[in-house]
Amino acid sequence: MYRHKTNLYPTRKKSSTPDITLPALHSSKKEWTEINRILCVDQSLNDSGAALFVEGRYIPVTNADGNNVGLALTISQNWTQQRRCVAYGQWISSLIDQHDVDLVIGESHPFARGKQNSSIATVEALAGIRWITMYVCGQNDITYTEFSTNHVKTIMCGSSTASKEAVQMILTASGIELPRYQKKPDIINSNVCDAIAIGEVICRMQRQEILLRKYQPIVGSGRSQSKSRAKS
Repeated sequence: MYRHKTNLYPTRKKSSTPDITLPALHSSKKEWTEINRILCVDQSLNDSGAALFVEGRYIPVTNADGNNVGLALTISQNWTQQRRCVAYGQWISSLIDQHDVDLVIGESHPFARGKQNSSIATVEALAGIRWITMYVCGQNDITYTEFSTNHVKTIMCGSSTASKEAVQMILTASGIELPRYQKKPDIINSNVCDAIAIGEVICRMQRQEILLRKYQPIVGSGRSQSKSRAKS
């Protein structure tokens, strides 16, 4: 007689959610717990956006009408590729000098993660602006690192394929005024929104890292206690 074999001890199914951590700084000068001023950049040769975070708080940039326009760079599509690169490099350099940042965070593009579904021209443009950002940071002795927007979407929306509108909805619900174009106040600047989203996620993770190091358990003689309790 056939008997159905039952597994009384099923293996635990692994979670599909990736273990997302802070990106490596590759610098011996500062750690994440020592960084106060972060500049997040959504890199593009046509329409770039940036966001400044000071002590974990987003700093909006308002115009004369009181609307948040953010830190944005719009380049004419009629310009040559070389002229766009020069303008982008000057823009990044001016932001670093003006805001005295400790760290610059760029977007980790899909082709950098082994996915080359874009055209050769797009890959060349993205690689070019990444190199320009790294070069300007090196010239100013500023640490540069990258963070995946897929991780940002996973943390904020629960899905790596979430739309820009979903991310913007989360930002609005968090009390952040979405930036708009200077000359088109009715249109939301999605590139600046992407930079803000990166900074919001990074700053929350940074705060968790600070708390983890502050209250990490100390294993002593037969018991475990936090650093703060050990001092008292």
